[in-house]
Amino acid sequence: MKNLQSRQVIGLMLTILILMAFTALIPSPALTLTSTSISSLIRVVTPNATQATSPLSKVDLEPILIMPSDLPSGYSGAQVRNHAPEMFRNAPKAENEIYQQFQKGGETVGGVTVLLYESSEDVERAYSIIVDGFGESGNKSGIKSEVRTLSDIGEKAVAVMTEVNIKELGLSSKHADLVFVRCHAVVHIRFSDIFDMDISITSYANRLSKRLITLVCR
Repeated sequence: MKNLQSRQVIGLMLTILILMAFTALIPSPALTLTSTSISSLIRVVTPNATQATSPLSKVDLEPILIMPSDLPSGYSGAQVRNHAPEMFRNAPKAENEIYQQFQKGGETVGGVTVLLYESSEDVERAYSIIVDGFGESGNKSGIKSEVRTLSDIGEKAVAVMTEVNIKELGLSSKHADLVFVRCHAVVHIRFSDIFDMDISITSYANRLSKRLITLVCR
């Protein structure tokens, strides 16, 4: 990729030199090249200047976790912790991790966890461990679950909707989980009291995925 970009820049510079020589012979406003126009042309083939360069361990994730209009109606961001919940104990040790709870009516109703890994192998391991924890779709012993693969969030994503209804034990709950990969990040989102991959949940995941690009893609 870098060699291709270098050849593109060299080709562009040769084109600019030819045009400059030509405009010296035949002055024309349409062919006048300024330093601004040359810079604009060069930017077309240079790498994205907004891509991350800081070590993943130094990336500040908190400001981009939850933005206005991200969450479904009634939900809001709550406590932030610099370590992932216990449910991720089997995932590889992350270079950087953060967890923010969701709140609704004064109750904790899920949250968002972001794990950053330098190694693509660790990204794959963490993602696979979380997906395996979702289990398979089914309806038995009072536990109903539906697992879906999502193609329009991050680089890959899986969601599971789980409903527990065990009258003998007085257990009744429902929640939706979604995990996706974006470059060096593995992101898990859980909303309690929702048994549907509501458009507002996938919308939040997509918005967060796009915000992560400038911080963790390199």
